[in-house]
Amino acid sequence: MVLGGAQHTKPINYIGLVCYKCTILYSHDFVNLLSGKNASKICYPSFSVGRWQGPNLWCIMMALLIVKGIAGLYNINRGMGRVAYFTVREEISMITREKLLEIGQNGLQEAATIVNEKDIQLVVTWLLEEDPKVRKRSLLLLQNRSMNYNDVYHFWPVFAEKLRSDNPAQKSIGIMLIAANTKWDKDNKIDEVIDAYLACLSDKNPTVVRQCIQSLHMILPYKRHLYLHIADKLISISIRDIDVVERRAALIDILEVLMVIRKGWYPDEVEQYISLALAGDLLDQNDKKRIKGMMW
Repeated sequence: MVLGGAQHTKPINYIGLVCYKCTILYSHDFVNLLSGKNASKICYPSFSVGRWQGPNLWCIMMALLIVKGIAGLYNINRGMGRVAYFTVREEISMITREKLLEIGQNGLQEAATIVNEKDIQLVVTWLLEEDPKVRKRSLLLLQNRSMNYNDVYHFWPVFAEKLRSDNPAQKSIGIMLIAANTKWDKDNKIDEVIDAYLACLSDKNPTVVRQCIQSLHMILPYKRHLYLHIADKLISISIRDIDVVERRAALIDILEVLMVIRKGWYPDEVEQYISLALAGDLLDQNDKKRIKGMMW
């Protein structure tokens, strides 16, 4: 591990060397000068440019010592900063469950830039953990990583398999990670799993249904060829089959996705669905006003 940066330390060390030698050679004179004893007997060195007198020499040497002290502090602080940085980097790159849970909400994005391939493999396995805290934090770390890097996309088959899980938590994880990695899907693997993804719209768990709808916002910008297929499935959702408490929120989720599709395509079915929703009594006036505002 390199500390301090060699390109900065070398010139500073020359100054330190001069100061060190001056201190050793004239330490006795310094003591006398500062104490006032035998000041008149102090012997000052002669330089090629002429003879320097006591006060001038004293100022120069003190200035050199001050420079040496500042340089030392600079190198120590810089070195400690680099040590701290590499220590954090090293610790995160050897991730454990405990370290994962210690990462604060604000630190997830930074941690996501540091993890390596082996870490990602390990974190993907933790998506199956029984501890919901470990599962959630693993999901968040992978989502943050997927924002700027495509290495989580390599686990696409794992996420696709979760879409068919009987476990609502695993199904939600599959939904969110498929959506988060669609931006990296240059081979259009989404075409092979879109039916399994949209089948989650009929799930008995309203949380899974809403998660599926909301995550479509991450798919639509990259897969315009799926607009009509997605719109057809959304329109086919039976709102009455959704839990009463979640019906209004689910309808708003559907309408917000349809508004995005509507900007690129104008199928009559989409227009009719939106019109009926605005004419119905499930949405309140504020909801209708907001939806209408999105139409123009």
